[in-house]
Amino acid sequence: MENSLSKGKNSTILPSYQYCQPVCGQTTATDGNKDTCTNTEAIGPSSKSKTTSFSVDLGGTRSIYSISILYKEYTVYLLRQRGRFAGFSLYISDTPKKEDGHLCYKNILPLPPLEFSTTCIGYSRYVIFYNERLDGVTYPEGYETQIYTQLCEVDIKGCSDTGVYGSSCNLPCPKNCNEHKCNIVNGTCLGCIPGWTGDMCTETCVGGFYGPDCISYCSGHCLNNTHCSRETGHCDNGCSPGYIEKFCSKHSLSKDQTSSILPIYHLCNPPCGPTTATDGNKDTCTNTDAIGQNSQSETTSLSVDLNGTRSIYSISIQFKDYNRYIMRQRGRFAGFSLYISDTPKKEDGHLCYKNTLPLPPLEFNTTCIVYGRYVIYYNERLDGVTYPDGYKYQIYTQLCEVEVRGCAKAGVYGSNCNIPCPENCQENKCDILNGTCQGCSPGWTGKMCHLKCPLGFYGLACKDHCEGHCRENLTCHHVTGRCEGGCADGWIGRLCDEPCKGGFYGPDCVHNCSGHCLNDTYCSRETGYCDNGCSPGYTGDFCQNHVLQDSMEIIAMESAVKIVIIKDATVWMEHV
Repeated sequence: MENSLSKGKNSTILPSYQYCQPVCGQTTATDGNKDTCTNTEAIGPSSKSKTTSFSVDLGGTRSIYSISILYKEYTVYLLRQRGRFAGFSLYISDTPKKEDGHLCYKNILPLPPLEFSTTCIGYSRYVIFYNERLDGVTYPEGYETQIYTQLCEVDIKGCSDTGVYGSSCNLPCPKNCNEHKCNIVNGTCLGCIPGWTGDMCTETCVGGFYGPDCISYCSGHCLNNTHCSRETGHCDNGCSPGYIEKFCSKHSLSKDQTSSILPIYHLCNPPCGPTTATDGNKDTCTNTDAIGQNSQSETTSLSVDLNGTRSIYSISIQFKDYNRYIMRQRGRFAGFSLYISDTPKKEDGHLCYKNTLPLPPLEFNTTCIVYGRYVIYYNERLDGVTYPDGYKYQIYTQLCEVEVRGCAKAGVYGSNCNIPCPENCQENKCDILNGTCQGCSPGWTGKMCHLKCPLGFYGLACKDHCEGHCRENLTCHHVTGRCEGGCADGWIGRLCDEPCKGGFYGPDCVHNCSGHCLNDTYCSRETGYCDNGCSPGYTGDFCQNHVLQDSMEIIAMESAVKIVIIKDATVWMEHV
């Protein structure tokens, strides 16, 4: 590759040095003369500047092959010069800023030779040399920390014309290369035009893919399961039912769905019933009887049944547009409300949008992120109410299209409704945009419901307190509130919140009291001990030791002795 793209081209260098002799400005690095060299002010710990750069403007976007640099050589200071040169980077960019381009080469170790060359294949206008000596950085052995940048020649080889390649820059790039750009050595495309792929961009996109390099997926919702255009991604023959726009990627939840409108107007021609607002045709519009002044009705409504609870994102309304009566139509449209509900009644739902002022545009759109089955448009003109300027007091409701967008499937979110909601979202419902849960299942908390309830809490919204009677003082289960290891001594029940019934004690109340506590009292529900003593004839903490009274009575009768029983079961006798 003999073509020098850099010779005689404009360049800039920083930090500039004013006093060198002979001339050492930036142009000396692109003049084709290796005996003239740039010089800069020093950079490094003892200098004001910590970075240096040299930028060559090639005069336009060029196909670059290689970059060669000759750094100033002093024979007796060879290693010093290599240490000054060390650590440099090369960028190619479409602007004079290296940050806008990409790194082509970075030197670390070994120290670079003073006559350096590297291959750098790409298309760009600017080639940028950059180096730095920053405070507080320990550089590798051999690096000079205080440096002067002395570039005697920066020579960039490549093709000045775009759309060609080869050692003589005379072979045309393949016709389907994006922007006619190809690898300067072998002609492989640096990207394909829409609809094509392969090294030489000779292969068409397979069905279901489109765009540059065929990396984009078709929506999968073209009519009759046909493939989208391999160039544009558009569904040229239309969309599957429920999908809209050129890519058929937007799902209309309302198209062709059942709707109802009040007050009904029977005499319009062409048809103007409620279905005209959800037929996907903005040229067909509903119409109602008038409401307001001098009318029987004061309210109007249109309800669209989405045929199931849906994850709604936005609602768009096209109100009838008469070019000569725009302000009148906006005055009729003004003051409307939008509700989302699980029933056909707006009172059972919640307000999504309320118009006041300014008057609404006839093509209206609002975001309304919520779950619901019914979308309800409502307006009113009540007797005795003074409405804002511009409102019409007698109105006809003429809705040409009500379009509700969102996800038809439950438990998903994202622009293509294909990302699952986090697994612990309550009722599997999450925000259609970012996937944050609209409430957590019992036992979980956090925006994505990925955190267990804090210790000592459980249940829905983690608002229930554990009762604190789990065995070994363990906390209850964060979901159920149950003590997984069983109840502590003296407690029973699903949540270990019920004390043992009389006559039972211990963990989970599984043990029976002895039944011989003094005066028929119950034993301690925790220990089983008879804390107030034992019934006569019984001893021990649990009053479980039984002394045989009948035998003792017989002995007393035959021997005429007095038998004395003491608490620790010791027996002694006296003659009487």
